[in-house]
Amino acid sequence: MGDKSKLKTRALERIHILFSNAAKADQKTANRAVKLARTIQTKFKVRMPEQFRYRFCKHCLTYWNSTTVRIRTRNGKVVFLCRVCKHIRRKPYR
Repeated sequence: MGDKSKLKTRALERIHILFSNAAKADQKTANRAVKLARTIQTKFKVRMPEQFRYRFCKHCLTYWNSTTVRIRTRNGKVVFLCRVCKHIRRKPYR
């Protein structure tokens, strides 16, 4: 049991590192980092940390920055529109 929890903590650390590198990198490298983070997440069955859940498109796995996402508020929700695949995500904020 101890080995599994160690693996999960290492996986979460790796996800943190990948997203911190994605914030500094160009778009192509950032997209690759998001794909690796999703692979790690699914392989080790860990939840994506709260601060990273809305930093990428769940549909096309594009890392979001000011040029790849449009963010609006509407009817008590934050609406994220991916400009790459036109996928819409909504997050309640009330």
